[in-house]
Order: sequence, then structure tokens, then C-alpha cells
Amino acid sequence: MNGLDKIIAQILDDAKQESLAIQEKAAGEAETTLAAAGEKVKKLEEEQAKSAAQREKSYEERLRSSAALKKRQAILAAKQAIIEEMRRHTGSCWQSRMRRILHGWSSFFPGS
Repeated sequence: MNGLDKIIAQILDDAKQESLAIQEKAAGEAETTLAAAGEKVKKLEEEQAKSAAQREKSYEERLRSSAALKKRQAILAAKQAIIEEMRRHTGSCWQSRMRRILHGWSSFFPGS
């Protein structure tokens, strides 16, 4: 091997070594990037799961609230129906009683 062949061999060897170093560095950076991306994905999944759980809880609370409102409305309607029935019954009893009272008083006022 003459001097030129040695220089070329040295350049090729250096290029090969530099290429290997670049590949190792790239592989390390790729692993780091992949790990960071994996962590980011995991964090996003956890946030989405938490958000979904909160939405589900909120939906359940709205359902309970709606059911409670419907129950209160049904109770109110039943109470109003009872009050109306009592008012009608009491009104007719009161009118009948007043007629009897007024009819009895007519004897105190002759000519009326």
C-alpha cells in the first residue's frame, strides 16, 4: 500500500466511524423522541379519560336532577288536584250552609 492508498483508507475509515457515530446519535435521539411521544400520548389518554369521567358524572347528575324535578312536578300536580277537589267540595258545602243560614234568617225579616 502506498501513501495515497493509506490516506484513502484512513479517510474511508474516518468516514465509516463518523457514520457509525451519527447513526448511534440518531438512534439515541429517536429513542428519546419516541419515549417523549409515548409519555405525551399517555398523558393525553389520561386527560381524555378524566374528561370523559367528568362528562359522565355531569350527565348522571343532570339525569338525577331532571328526575327529581319531574318527581317534584308530579307531587305538585297531585297536590294541586287535591286542593282543587277540596275547594270544589268545600265551596259546595259552604254554599249549601249559607243558603240554610240565610233561609232561616228570612223569618226574622218579614216581607223580604
